[in-house]
Amino acid sequence: MKRRVYEHKTHLIKGFSFQYNVDKLVWFDVFPDANSAILREKQLKKWNRAWKERIINEMNPAWEDLSEEWIGELGDSRLRGNDVCEGDDGLHEDDRLCGNKNSNI
Repeated sequence: MKRRVYEHKTHLIKGFSFQYNVDKLVWFDVFPDANSAILREKQLKKWNRAWKERIINEMNPAWEDLSEEWIGELGDSRLRGNDVCEGDDGLHEDDRLCGNKNSNI
Protein backbone atom coordinates (compact mmCIF):
# COMPACT_ATOMS: atom_id res chain seq x y z
CA MET A 1 0.00 0.00 0.00
CA LYS A 2 2.84 2.41 0.75
CA ARG A 3 4.17 1.90 -2.77
CA ARG A 4 0.76 2.78 -4.24
CA VAL A 5 0.49 5.90 -2.07
CA TYR A 6 3.94 6.93 -3.28
CA GLU A 7 2.87 6.39 -6.89
CA HIS A 8 -0.24 8.53 -6.41
CA LYS A 9 1.51 11.35 -4.55
CA THR A 10 4.27 11.59 -7.14
CA HIS A 11 1.92 11.05 -10.12
CA LEU A 12 3.99 8.16 -11.46
CA ILE A 13 0.92 6.42 -12.86
CA LYS A 14 -1.01 8.36 -15.52
CA GLY A 15 -4.56 7.43 -14.55
CA PHE A 16 -7.52 8.73 -12.57
CA SER A 17 -5.48 10.06 -9.65
CA PHE A 18 -3.08 11.83 -12.01
CA GLN A 19 -5.85 13.35 -14.13
CA TYR A 20 -7.84 14.65 -11.14
CA ASN A 21 -4.86 15.32 -8.81
CA VAL A 22 -6.17 12.88 -6.19
CA ASP A 23 -3.45 12.04 -3.70
CA LYS A 24 -5.08 11.77 -0.26
CA LEU A 25 -5.69 8.41 1.34
CA VAL A 26 -8.91 8.92 3.33
CA TRP A 27 -10.03 5.29 3.71
CA PHE A 28 -8.62 1.82 3.32
CA ASP A 29 -9.40 -1.73 4.30
CA VAL A 30 -7.21 -4.76 4.92
CA PHE A 31 -7.81 -8.16 3.35
CA PRO A 32 -6.23 -11.59 3.84
CA ASP A 33 -5.47 -11.98 0.13
CA ALA A 34 -5.56 -10.18 -3.21
CA ASN A 35 -8.69 -11.95 -4.43
CA SER A 36 -10.71 -10.70 -1.45
CA ALA A 37 -9.45 -7.16 -2.04
CA ILE A 38 -10.35 -7.29 -5.73
CA LEU A 39 -13.87 -8.54 -4.95
CA ARG A 40 -14.37 -5.70 -2.45
CA GLU A 41 -13.04 -3.14 -4.94
CA LYS A 42 -15.51 -4.33 -7.57
CA GLN A 43 -18.31 -4.12 -5.02
CA LEU A 44 -17.39 -0.57 -3.99
CA LYS A 45 -17.21 0.60 -7.60
CA LYS A 46 -20.94 -0.15 -7.88
CA TRP A 47 -21.79 1.94 -4.81
CA ASN A 48 -23.11 5.46 -5.13
CA ARG A 49 -21.10 8.37 -3.73
CA ALA A 50 -23.24 8.76 -0.58
CA TRP A 51 -22.55 5.16 0.47
CA LYS A 52 -18.83 5.63 -0.10
CA GLU A 53 -18.83 8.88 1.88
CA ARG A 54 -20.62 7.11 4.75
CA ILE A 55 -17.88 4.50 5.17
CA ILE A 56 -15.20 7.20 4.96
CA ASN A 57 -16.98 9.31 7.57
CA GLU A 58 -17.29 6.31 9.91
CA MET A 59 -13.52 5.70 9.82
CA ASN A 60 -12.17 9.19 9.16
CA PRO A 61 -14.73 11.95 9.83
CA ALA A 62 -12.20 14.75 9.21
CA TRP A 63 -11.11 13.20 5.89
CA GLU A 64 -7.48 13.49 6.97
CA ASP A 65 -4.76 12.02 4.79
CA LEU A 66 -4.12 8.69 6.52
CA SER A 67 -0.82 8.27 4.71
CA GLU A 68 0.67 11.34 6.43
CA GLU A 69 1.82 9.15 9.33
CA TRP A 70 3.81 6.98 6.92
CA ILE A 71 5.27 10.03 5.23
CA GLY A 72 6.33 11.48 8.57
CA GLU A 73 8.00 8.22 9.54
CA LEU A 74 9.92 8.00 6.27
CA GLY A 75 10.59 11.67 5.64
CA ASP A 76 8.53 13.75 3.25
CA SER A 77 11.58 14.46 1.07
CA ARG A 78 10.99 11.03 -0.48
CA LEU A 79 7.72 12.30 -1.88
CA ARG A 80 9.54 15.18 -3.58
CA GLY A 81 11.75 12.62 -5.34
CA ASN A 82 14.93 13.38 -3.38
CA ASP A 83 17.05 10.25 -3.02
CA VAL A 84 14.02 8.01 -3.04
CA CYS A 85 16.09 4.90 -3.59
CA GLU A 86 19.53 5.59 -2.20
CA GLY A 87 19.79 4.01 1.26
CA ASP A 88 16.06 3.43 1.06
CA ASP A 89 14.32 1.76 3.98
CA GLY A 90 11.16 1.54 1.99
CA LEU A 91 8.40 3.96 1.18
CA HIS A 92 7.97 1.80 -1.88
CA GLU A 93 8.52 -1.91 -2.03
CA ASP A 94 9.10 -2.16 -5.78
CA ASP A 95 12.69 -1.75 -6.96
CA ARG A 96 11.44 -0.90 -10.46
CA LEU A 97 10.67 2.58 -9.12
CA CYS A 98 14.41 2.95 -8.61
CA GLY A 99 15.28 1.71 -12.07
CA ASN A 100 16.55 -1.61 -10.71
CA LYS A 101 16.34 -3.89 -13.75
CA ASN A 102 17.18 -6.91 -11.60
CA SER A 103 13.96 -6.67 -9.64
CA ASN A 104 11.87 -9.84 -9.55
CA ILE A 105 8.72 -7.90 -8.67
